[in-house]
Amino acid sequence: MPQIWMTYDELGDLLDCSMEDARHFARALDRKKSRDGATRAKLDGSLTELFLARLMLPNHSIPRAPDHLREVWALMNQKSAVSRP
Repeated sequence: MPQIWMTYDELGDLLDCSMEDARHFARALDRKKSRDGATRAKLDGSLTELFLARLMLPNHSIPRAPDHLREVWALMNQKSAVSRP
C-alpha cells in the first residue's frame, strides 16, 4: 500500500473539515515533522482509499489526463509543422 502523508490543511480538505479538526483527528494516525517544518499525518487504509477515490472523480485532473496529453501532443505537432521550412 502506498504511503501518503498530508499536512493538516490537506487532511482537512480531504475530510471536509477545518485544520484544527483535522489536527485532532490526526492524533490517531502516525505523524512526523517534515524537513520543511510542516507536520504531516500518514493516511491509514480507509483514508488512502478515500484519497484515491477522490482523485478519480470526473472533475479531477487524473481522469482527464489522457485528453490533456492528446491536446499537448497536437499542439506540439502543429508547432513543429509550422517551424519546418
